[in-house]
Amino acid sequence: MSTQDTALKRPALYNPALWSRAEVRTYFIARHALLARILDDFRREKPGSRPQHRLILGQRGMGKSTLLRRLAIGVEDDPELAGQWLALTFPEEQYNVATLADFWLNCLDAMSDALETRGDVAGMRGIDVEVERLDRTDGEGALQALLRMAKKLDRRLLLLVDNIDLILERIKDKDWVLREALQEHPELLLVGASSRALEATYDYGAAFYDFFRIDELRGLSETEMRDTIVALARQRGADELVRSIASDTGRLRALHTLTGGNPRTTVLLYGVLLKGVDGNVRSDLEGLLDEVTPLYKARFDELPTQAQQLLDKVALHWSPITARQAADALAWTVNLASAQLDRLVQAGVIEKVKAGKGKRMAFQVAERFFNIWYLMRASRRVRRRLMWLVEFLRVWFRTDDLQRQAESRLGSGCADSAGAEYDLALSRALRGSPLARALETQALAALLAEGSACLDDMFDLRGEDRDLATRAERMQIRKRARDRFESMLVGAEDAASMVDALVGLPLDPHELIALAEDLKPLGQEGVLRLRQFAAEMQASLERYLGKLAYSFIHRALVAGDMSDLKDVEGGEAAKLRYGQPLLALVPLIYNGQLREAQQIDLVDIARSYLELDPGGAIGWYALGQGLSAHAGERDRAIEALRRAVAIDPSAHQIVRALAWRLAEDEARRTEAAELFGRVLESSPDDADARRGMMTVLGGDPQNRASVIEIARSLCASKPDDHRNWCFLATFLLAWPGAENEQLAAARRAAELGPEHGESLWVLANSLLFYGHASEGLAVSRKWFMLLNLAEEIADQEISRVCILLRGACVSGVAREMLHEIDAAGVADRLRPAREALAAAAEGSIEVLNGVAPEIRRPALELLARIDPKLADRALPAASL
Repeated sequence: MSTQDTALKRPALYNPALWSRAEVRTYFIARHALLARILDDFRREKPGSRPQHRLILGQRGMGKSTLLRRLAIGVEDDPELAGQWLALTFPEEQYNVATLADFWLNCLDAMSDALETRGDVAGMRGIDVEVERLDRTDGEGALQALLRMAKKLDRRLLLLVDNIDLILERIKDKDWVLREALQEHPELLLVGASSRALEATYDYGAAFYDFFRIDELRGLSETEMRDTIVALARQRGADELVRSIASDTGRLRALHTLTGGNPRTTVLLYGVLLKGVDGNVRSDLEGLLDEVTPLYKARFDELPTQAQQLLDKVALHWSPITARQAADALAWTVNLASAQLDRLVQAGVIEKVKAGKGKRMAFQVAERFFNIWYLMRASRRVRRRLMWLVEFLRVWFRTDDLQRQAESRLGSGCADSAGAEYDLALSRALRGSPLARALETQALAALLAEGSACLDDMFDLRGEDRDLATRAERMQIRKRARDRFESMLVGAEDAASMVDALVGLPLDPHELIALAEDLKPLGQEGVLRLRQFAAEMQASLERYLGKLAYSFIHRALVAGDMSDLKDVEGGEAAKLRYGQPLLALVPLIYNGQLREAQQIDLVDIARSYLELDPGGAIGWYALGQGLSAHAGERDRAIEALRRAVAIDPSAHQIVRALAWRLAEDEARRTEAAELFGRVLESSPDDADARRGMMTVLGGDPQNRASVIEIARSLCASKPDDHRNWCFLATFLLAWPGAENEQLAAARRAAELGPEHGESLWVLANSLLFYGHASEGLAVSRKWFMLLNLAEEIADQEISRVCILLRGACVSGVAREMLHEIDAAGVADRLRPAREALAAAAEGSIEVLNGVAPEIRRPALELLARIDPKLADRALPAASL
C-alpha cells in the first residue's frame, strides 16, 4: 500500500467505540487542556463527598464521544484515579432503555465489560449472576445491586453516558428519582454528553435544573485544527502535507472556514487536502457529502420545526442574511426571526457576522461544509446553479489552483454533461476571468452535442444564467446553419471541408442562416457556385488575417468561442482554450481604438502578431496604425501600411489608413487622393473615404465650396458621427457668412464626441477665432486634460497645440491660456510650447533666457508658429 493510500485511511469516524486504546490516544489531539481539567476535577472528588456531575454539550462531530473514551482511558492510565474510580462506558445510543431500571441494568452490563477488559473474569461472572437474580422491572433493586458491586470492588463508578438526552427523554417520568439517586449516592458520578441543550437544565421546574456542570465543545481554533491535521499527517507518513500546511496558511484557513472547526468534518476533508488540486475534486466532494449525510441529517432533524424552517432559508441564501430578510422570506415577524436566530447561534448552528458598514448584524451557517451539503440536497433549481460546488471551489482552492484546474480541463476537453457541469461550476468560481468564459463555452458545446433538453437542465437561461443565453443561442444557430449546409451538399466530393469553411466564416449566425438560404444550390451547378464562394471567402480572410491566424479564428468561430473578429473577450478566452496567442491579438488589432482605454501599445501587439504570422495584412496594418501614434514615425508607419495594402488591396480599412497617413504630407496628397478615390469607386457612401477626399481637396481654395457641400451631405446622411461635424466646422472656418453655421457644427461635434480630442480642439479653435475667448479657454482646458491622458503626444497634436496658442495670442488671452495649460496639468509635457507662449504673452524673447538650453531651442522654433512677428525679432539672437 502506498504512503498516500495509507495517509487517506481514516478512523471509524462515527463510532469511536471501535477504536483501540492506542487509536483513542492517537486521534485525541486538540482538547488536551479540557481533558486535563476534567481529570483534575475527578482527583479533587473526595470519597464520601457528593461529586459534581457534568454535562458535555456540542454539535455532532465535535468530539463528545471521543472525549468520553479519552476520559475513561485517562482514568485507567492514572494510578491515583484508577484506585478510586471505575470508568463505565456505554454504546453511543442506548436504544434499549425504556425505564430507569433499564438504565441501571445497562450500568451493571457496562461494569461487567470493564471488568472483562481488565481481565477480572470472576468479577465479571459475579455481576452476571447478580443480574440474573434481579427483577428487570425493579429500578431500585438494580441500583442497589450496582452499589453493592461497586462497594465490593472498592471503587466509585464514573458513568460516561453518551447521548444522555435520549436517556432522560425516555425516563422522563422518573427523572426526579434519578436525580435523587445521584445526589444520595456519592459512589456515582455521571458525565453525560449531548448534541443539544437539555430542556431539563434550563427549566426552573425541571429535575436537573442547575444540576450539571456544563462543558461546551465549540469548534477547534485554527491552531488546534493545524495541530490535528499535522499530527494525522505525521502518523500516516504524509510529510509533503506537513510541509504544505507550514507554507500555505491560506489553505488551512479555508479548511477552518469550511468546517467551522468541527473535528469530524476536519478529518473527512483531510483526505481531499492530501490529494491537493490534482485529485478528482467533484468525485471526492460528492463522496464526502454522501459520507457526512448521516451526521448532518441528524443535526438538522433534531432541530425544532421553526428552527428547521429558518435554517433552510439561511442555508439557501449562503451569503449572510439579516433578521429582516429571513423574516420576509418566511412571512414571520422580525421579533420571531430574531429569537429563533439567537437560539441557533447559541446552539452553534449559525454565527453572527457584520452586515457591511455600521453595527447591523447578519447571520450565516457556522460550518460552511454543512451549508454546502444542504445546497447539494436542495431543490432542483438551486442544484442547477451548482452553487454548492461553486462555493466549495471558491473556499477550498486558491485562485492559482483554480486557474490550473481550468487550464487542465481546457486541455483535456469536455465530453459529456457531467464534465460540462463541473466546467460550469469551475467557471463560476473563476467569475470574471477569461478562463471562465472558455470553460462556459466548452460546457455549452458539450451540452449542445447532447441536445437542447440537456442545456435546459443545466442552465437557467432566462434567469441566473441569462448572460449565457446570447452565446448559447449563437452556438445553436451556427449548428443549425451547419446542418443546412450539410443537407445542401449531400454527395458532394468535398462536402465536409466546404461546410467547415462556410460555418467558420466571421459572420453573425443569423447571417449564416440567411446565406444558406441565398446560396441554396440546385444540382451540380449550385455546388460549384457554393464551392467557389467558400474558396473566395477563405482566400480573402487568409489575405486579411494570415493563413495561420485564419485557421485558429475559424476554429474558434466554429466552436462558438468567438462571435466575430471584434470579440475581444472571446478571443482572450479562445487563446487560453487553444493555447494560441493569435486568437487574442486579432480582436485587439481589429479594435485598435481600444488600445488607449486598455493601456496597450498597438505596436507591441502588431509585432507579436507578425512574429507568429507575417503573411496577413492586418498585422502590418496594426503596426502602421501603432507607429502613427508615435512622434517621428510617419515614414515607418507608411511603409508598414504599404505592405498591408500590397497583401490585401481590397481591404478598404487598410487602404484608407494609408491614404490618411499620406495626406498628412502635402507632397503625397496626390497619391492619397488616388487611394481615397479607389475606395469610393467601389463604395461611394464610404464616409471616411469622403472625409479623406475632402481633406486632400480642401487645401486648394478652388475646391473649398464643393468640399463644404460634401461635408454638409455627410452630416445630413450620418448626423450622429462627430467626425462629419468636425470636417464641416473645419472647412467652414473663416468662410464668408458662415460663422453661425460653423460654430453650430463645432458645438455639435463636441456634443457627440466629448471624449474625442479632435472634437474639443475644433470647438476651442473656432471659439477663439470668432472672439468667444472665455468659452474658448474653458474648452481648451478640457482638450489639454484629454491630451494629457495620451501615452505619447504625437507631432500632429503639437501642431494643433500651436494653432490653439496662436489663436490665444491673436485674441489677446495668451496669459489666460498659460493658466489653462498649467491647470490641466500638461505644462511639463508641453514645456517648449508653454515657454514659447509665455514669451508671446510678455512680448519679449528675453523670457526664454532663463530656460534650459534643451528647452529654449525648440521653444524658439515653436514661437515661429505661435507668434511669428516676435519670432522674427528672435532670429538674430538665436543665430549668435
